[in-house]
Order: sequence, then C-alpha cells, then structure tokens
Amino acid sequence: MLSLGIDLSEDRVDLTLLRETFRSPLLKAKARFYLPQGAGTLDERRQYCAEKVRQFIKENDARRAVVIVGLPRRYFLMRHMMVPTVSHEDVNRIMHFEADQHIPWNIDDVYFDTIAPPVIPAAGAMEILFVAVKKEVLSDLLEPIRLAELQPAVVDSSTFAAATAYLQAEKRNEEQTAFVEIGEATAVISLLGPTNLKYTRTFSIAQLMEIGATRDRSSAEALAEGISHEIWVLTQSSIAEPGMRDIDELVVTGPGTASAELVERLEERMGLTALLFAPMSEQAEIRPEEAADMARSTCLALRGLARQGKGLNLLPPKLRAVRRDYGPYLAAGLALLILLQMGLLYSHHFYSQQLRRDALEATIEQLKPQVEKVVELEEKVEELEKRVDEMKEIDKGSSPRIALLKDLTQRIPTDAWLQSLQLRGKKLTLRLQGDPGLNLPVILEQSPFLADLKLRSSTEQQVNLEATVVAPGSAEELSPEEEE
Repeated sequence: MLSLGIDLSEDRVDLTLLRETFRSPLLKAKARFYLPQGAGTLDERRQYCAEKVRQFIKENDARRAVVIVGLPRRYFLMRHMMVPTVSHEDVNRIMHFEADQHIPWNIDDVYFDTIAPPVIPAAGAMEILFVAVKKEVLSDLLEPIRLAELQPAVVDSSTFAAATAYLQAEKRNEEQTAFVEIGEATAVISLLGPTNLKYTRTFSIAQLMEIGATRDRSSAEALAEGISHEIWVLTQSSIAEPGMRDIDELVVTGPGTASAELVERLEERMGLTALLFAPMSEQAEIRPEEAADMARSTCLALRGLARQGKGLNLLPPKLRAVRRDYGPYLAAGLALLILLQMGLLYSHHFYSQQLRRDALEATIEQLKPQVEKVVELEEKVEELEKRVDEMKEIDKGSSPRIALLKDLTQRIPTDAWLQSLQLRGKKLTLRLQGDPGLNLPVILEQSPFLADLKLRSSTEQQVNLEATVVAPGSAEELSPEEEE
C-alpha cells in the first residue's frame, strides 16, 4: 500500500510517498517544488502546481496511493469549547447546534471536525478542540489537487501533522508533552496529553526572538528563551487542567532541529532532554536534515498508513476517498495458505510413513520363515538347557550311595563288569568279573569312597571284594543307608 503526503504551503509544495511494509514504512520518493510568485494568474499557478503533482505521480507510479493533504494553519479557525459530556460519535452532531455561538459563520457554510478527550467524563462538561474552515476556502485550496485528478482521503492543518504522527507512532506514558515544531519562518507549539492533542498555537520566529532578545544573547538563545516562555504561558493559562501545569517531556521537530545550539539552549531553559522527532530519518535514502525539513509531508503520509483514526479530517465523509483495507483479507488468505501448506506437509509425512510401513511389512514377510526357524531352534535350546539344569541339580543333591555308584562306574574298566553289589550298613561286598590282568583290587583301592578293601576270594575270571564305605577325603564312615 502507498500513501502520499502533500503539504501545500504559501510558496511551495512538499510531497512524500511512503510504502507500507510488514516491518516499517519505507520511503519510496520525495520532492519539493516552489510556486511561482507574482507571475501569472491564479489559475495558471494552480495548473502549474497540478502539473508538478501529476508528474510526481506518474514518475513514481503512485496513482493508487492514499492522498493526505495538509493546508496552512491560517485558513482554519480553532476554538477550545466546553460542551456537555457525550460520546465521541455524538460530538460532531451536537456541534451543529453549538458552533454558531463560537464562530462568525453559519455552520452550514463550513467544514469542521473536533478532537475530544480520549476518556469521556462520567458527567458534566468536557473540553474539545473545534476546528473549522469555510467550504469555499477549502474548495479553492484543493483545486490543484482536483486538477491533478486526485481525491484526498484526509485534509488536515499542516501544523497538526507532526503532532498527530508522533501520537500515533510513539508509546507514551507522559502526562503532558511540549511538542515544538520549528520551521523557517514560524514555530508551532503544541501541548499533548497521553493520547491526544490538547492545544496548539503558531508563532512567527521573529515574534519569539523578540520575546527572548537581550543585548548579550545570540539568536539561538533568544529563540530558545521565547519558545520556553510561550510554553510556560500555555501551561499557566486557563486551557491547562488543574494539576497539569508541568511539562514531562520535550519533543522538537522541523528544520530547526538542525541547529544544535538551539536545541541545547532549549533543553537548558526547559530542564528536560529534548527528543528529536524526524520521521524516516533512520533510513539510508534520506539524510537527517532532509528528514527534518520534510517532516510535515512525511507525517501526513504516515497518517495515511496508520490504522487508528486519530487526528483531524476537515473533509466531510461523502467527499473522502475511502481507504480499502485489505489487511483482514490478506491475513485470512495468509492463514489459509499456511494451513494448506501444513496440510500438504502432513500429508507428505503421512504418505512417506505409509511407504515405510509397507516396505517393512514386505521385509517381515520375507524373513518370516527364517524367524520361525530361529524361534524353533531357540525353543529346542531352551529345552536342552532345562534338562542340563535338571541334571546339574540332581548331581548337586544326589545321595552318597549314588555318588558311590557313580565313582565305581567310572573306575571299573570297560572290559570288566560288576556282577553284584551289596551294602549292609557300611560294609560293601562286590563281585567283579574280568581279566585277572586288570588288577581290579588295586584300581578300586584308589576310590575315595572305599576303605579297608579286602579280597575275600578270587578265581580266574572272578573277584570277590569287601570294603568299608566312607566319605570322600576322610576316614569317617557314611551315615547309615538302607541296604541294597
């Protein structure tokens, strides 16, 4: 979106074209041209102005820009009025009945607007700022704009532009701000509340310097003294609310900010640090001095980008170019686009996961026979391990007689055999058959379970032996067992 601020002064026209971006307004173009003085007719001067504006519009492709026009302060009548407490929507309506008592013209012959306090009192009366301009005067002043085939959305006093832009741009907590716009020939002093313009007055530079002039003061010191004096007068006048006679913040704008001495002297007089307000001065395309010099047209353009409806607008609603705010539609479209993108991403993720699942299932089907074989082998191994464990348990908990039989079985050679075995108490009788060369008595004497081994009888192939059964590693006899 583009916004074009046009400051129509007596001898020149300033134009600032801004483009709205997501981060901050961007300076697209600026221009200044001077009106011919003392040459040609009024119509010729208007045509010259319109041609220059058309040329600027064409060169910068600004036909669809929102147009905000600022006009000189001297064409407006401004009054502070006390009216019954009503809502903001009803202020202009009741002024149709109240204004005749405060202006020298018929209410039907003027365009007017008001600035009401941001917080409406609960009851009683409230003070408003009433600004009016004669219809025929406004029509004449806007003739160059109409000749340039432009339709303004807002018509305001140029002196209010900077203060309105400051109120819209800054988040403020100060109760009362002195806002000083120092131009080449005039200075505008305004008192700002937390959210609204409370009072404004225009002074000539010569008038202010005369107030502060002394023999030993420089021009900057004299001007600073004159400005601080008039600020003090405004805070002490009847327009100041009780308890609101102190200045909490000092803001300086306009070409006068280029004078460091002037700003420094003004800070000394006010006892405050001045905030220099120069819109767009942070951008590389414009020098700070140029930003201060073009502050009014820049502030008018900023108002065209503002979402809030703060500030005066002397155009009646039927003559205003309505700004088409596509912001909600763009936001809705962007949200829909984000949702669509998220849906596509989720669908892609889901599809990828499904492909992976299908591949895994196919692999599982291929490996299933092998897995079944492995499971079968594991079951067999587990069964064998159980049997081994059982045998170990049996071996660990076996009785002495079993241990004795196991020992004898391991010691008797394979080519001999045991014909009979009798165990009565601790007395063991053995009958063995085998080759005499095996020397079976000598073999059995080595058993840790036998003691006092005696040969009872022997033949060529048979041996009868008798021994006492003891515990291995000792001479103690085993505990009595049943005979076998």
